[in-house]
Amino acid sequence: MRAAFLTSNGSTDKITIGDLPKPVPKQDEVLIEIKFSALNHLDIWVREGWPGLKLAFPHIMG
Repeated sequence: MRAAFLTSNGSTDKITIGDLPKPVPKQDEVLIEIKFSALNHLDIWVREGWPGLKLAFPHIMG
């Protein structure tokens, strides 16, 4: 799937637009198709490394 994702915390050069494996839903979950997504100031804080927030990379933004 095509996505904007973070490879690590830091500046905008840590944002990559590319292909990632399509997620596989677990039991009692569904997979939906998203055509568009918005980013806002919270995404900037997440990218910069919000204290106490532990992310698994790659982290899909939006």
